[in-house]
Amino acid sequence: MVNTFTQRLETLDPNAFVLFAGDFNVYTSNEPAYQELLDPTNTIVMIDPIDTPGSWNNNIDFQDIHTQSTRISSGPFGAGAGGGLDDRFDFITISQNMTSNPKLRYVEGSYKAFGNNGNCYNNNISDSSCVGEFSQSLRNSLYSMSDHLPVVMQLETEEDILLSTIAFEGSEIEVKLRASVVSTEVEIEIPSEVTQPIAATIYNVLGQSILKRSSVHSENIKIDISHFAEGVYYIHTNLPNQQTLKFIKSF
Repeated sequence: MVNTFTQRLETLDPNAFVLFAGDFNVYTSNEPAYQELLDPTNTIVMIDPIDTPGSWNNNIDFQDIHTQSTRISSGPFGAGAGGGLDDRFDFITISQNMTSNPKLRYVEGSYKAFGNNGNCYNNNISDSSCVGEFSQSLRNSLYSMSDHLPVVMQLETEEDILLSTIAFEGSEIEVKLRASVVSTEVEIEIPSEVTQPIAATIYNVLGQSILKRSSVHSENIKIDISHFAEGVYYIHTNLPNQQTLKFIKSF
């Protein structure tokens, strides 16, 4: 797979922004696949945003970036591995130009093994002793969700972001957001011709349902998002075609 990817790089614009991410299932940075991926002679040079090479497996020195396993025992889940948090299997790599190009830039320090407080080595991610930035409730959910942790990072751009109104094909009904960049409240404007109850569900970029709200007839739906983390969110409604609205939570 890695060879296919690096060959594909040769067909891209040398200035292209590239991300390559997933479960790499590598134990050390010396493995051939990892070396091939970050080979500085590749047409587009890929890098590890946190520049943390080493032998990650069963090494407490890397406990803050381990992503697998969230569980000591696979237990009743019927799938996934046990063993506790002791491997860095999951990665996001980026093209080198994303460290400095204002068009699309990696935010230094934003790369995280989501849910890992850096003190859960060889333990369940949900263990009560693993206190820190990520809450007990969140870690409980991650424990139940998968034997791997998500890896996240932030990107920023100086380009204008335009979020347009969504119109439903085959229907005159148009649902829109009063504002697409918000800090405390997002409001869905419901046209007066809507006579059915409207339901809206907000999802984060991981596809997880955050909350649900509903409205009767033409009343706008106002949702308090002051407690949301900064980032991009999607709103799915029960209207025709079930299209999706998008907004950015900004402090």
